[in-house]
Amino acid sequence: KYKPKVIQLNDSTATIGNITLNPGEMGTVYVAFNFLSKELTEKRRFTYHLMQKDTQTNTFIGGETFEIRKQFNTSLTAYAGNDKEVNKNESITISANDIGESVTYNWYDPQGNLIYTGTDLTITPQMTQTYKLEVVSDIDGLKDYDEVTITVNPYYIDTLVPNPAISQVTVNYEIAGSTSAYLMVVNTNTGSSDNYILDTTTTSATIDVSTYTTGLYNIVLVCDGATQNAKTLVKN
Repeated sequence: KYKPKVIQLNDSTATIGNITLNPGEMGTVYVAFNFLSKELTEKRRFTYHLMQKDTQTNTFIGGETFEIRKQFNTSLTAYAGNDKEVNKNESITISANDIGESVTYNWYDPQGNLIYTGTDLTITPQMTQTYKLEVVSDIDGLKDYDEVTITVNPYYIDTLVPNPAISQVTVNYEIAGSTSAYLMVVNTNTGSSDNYILDTTTTSATIDVSTYTTGLYNIVLVCDGATQNAKTLVKN
């Protein structure tokens, strides 16, 4: 499906060059104007001139004048929600706050590419990224932006199986890409702990807990010298 090319101009004076038309050929330009809600002033009337010029003769061969009369609207405020954390390979949905009027919600990736139109965007980020929400009024073209950062945890404990455990527990984790990793088994009552070195090419390890006393234990994952996350094990 053909998608028209969109050029966004952010200055009061701008030139778009290198447009070539063959003899008798026609092209259509759709012009739209948007105003940022956070930059509104008391000014209500704006005039813009669009002029077409022959680059070889430097003469004007056509043009159009646009007069915009703005209404005062302070209700348009984009809100992409609070920043969030997810584990690597985990999907998450980020949602725009419903404005309560006729608007279009556009989501952009960190490179500025439009990736979705709608209130709810589901993504599976592989690294920490910031996404931009654009809200455009369908009535008067007023526009506002907000951003939300999704922090991706590259290393984490996924599950403890079984839990509660009697003799042994299998810890499933994600540590690919780390240079060193180990598990700490910490008695929540006494604070005593044991460390278990992990092979960074593995995704699980089985720990013998038969000699541990009954109680609660924190299973802590440490990668590259930094604590990543922890889960609680019940020892029966």
